Amino acid sequence: MKKFILVLVLVAMVGAGAFALDISVGGGAMLDYSFNNGLKYDPVDYYIGTRHMSIAALAFFDFTYLEVDISIGYGSLSWKEELLSYSDTWSDGDGMIELGISLLLKYPIVMNRMVFFPFAGINYNAVLSWWDDYADSYDNNSDLNQFGILVGIGFDNYINDNLYFRVEAGVNFRFASKLQDDLNKYLSGGDLDTTIGIGPRVKLGIGTYF
Repeated sequence: MKKFILVLVLVAMVGAGAFALDISVGGGAMLDYSFNNGLKYDPVDYYIGTRHMSIAALAFFDFTYLEVDISIGYGSLSWKEELLSYSDTWSDGDGMIELGISLLLKYPIVMNRMVFFPFAGINYNAVLSWWDDYADSYDNNSDLNQFGILVGIGFDNYINDNLYFRVEAGVNFRFASKLQDDLNKYLSGGDLDTTIGIGPRVKLGIGTYF
């Protein structure tokens, strides 16, 4: 997993250098929330899954048309189960330390001292540690690692010629983790359908040019 992340960053940096007009770096904070990541069985209207929230500090590298951000933060899980009219949400104090990396293609539109940009890209969330009674049955924290697709909009408000304030608001679509695949095999022998998690991701930061 660590080798995969390193390769991803190196490819992004090399590719960005080919078409970067200006390079800036920055840091900030991020809130990421997703729900509906789980398993469902339509014939009996059954669903079991998780809700995930993460608060993280991050660094970002902007290459005009490509943004790379790396985050480290704390995440929490709550579990939800539904069967017909029955619904229950519970949590056993699930907590995680997470490392995230995102590669975003963006198209900047300059408006006076502001830059507006739609973006789309990919995200990989790696769980470095996980504590929960249920987690004892898993050998690796990577059981909770997930790929995601990000789309959204952002804008930069320039404080001066070299310093700007950045806001991004996007939607994160998370694919099933190994935990969900294992749970599917345990509950049904693989007959349930995995669902895609969806939720907002908001980022605030300060950036500066070299």
